Amino acid sequence: MSTPDTTDSPAVVVAGVDGSPNSRAALAWAAEEATHRGCELRVITAWTLPTPRSAGATGPPSGLPDVAAHQEQSRHLVEDMVAAVLGEPRSTVCEAVRGQPLDVLLEAGRRARMLVVGARGGGGRTGLRLGSVAEQLAHHAPCPVLVVPAERQRRPDGGPARSG
Repeated sequence: MSTPDTTDSPAVVVAGVDGSPNSRAALAWAAEEATHRGCELRVITAWTLPTPRSAGATGPPSGLPDVAAHQEQSRHLVEDMVAAVLGEPRSTVCEAVRGQPLDVLLEAGRRARMLVVGARGGGGRTGLRLGSVAEQLAHHAPCPVLVVPAERQRRPDGGPARSG
């Protein structure tokens, strides 16, 4: 398996987040990688509109979703997460992009040196199975992908754990 050549890629590390503990770990690692590589940190969440409830036994259909409200709520999720995880002011681009997470992150990867996402544990053995987005990114992203397991979130000194 070959590694994509990212030497001509923009100096950007992208963290895909969704508010989960795994994505918090990914954000911490992405910030460390961006600093280490001298890259800009771009933090992205993907969002979709909920489908209106259809008429039936539960009553009439609910109103149409408010696109602007969902965009704003998603943007706040990213900004709040960056503030909570990184704590310090830094040059970080926060984005809420409408679309499915896999599609949004694959597109972001076209303009990145690296994608960083959290792994999702499955079954009774948390950490041994990737979530579907992480797995698909690992196979199809146009740049290197770092999948961060939640149980290895931080070093004792507070920084992201690193190996190698």
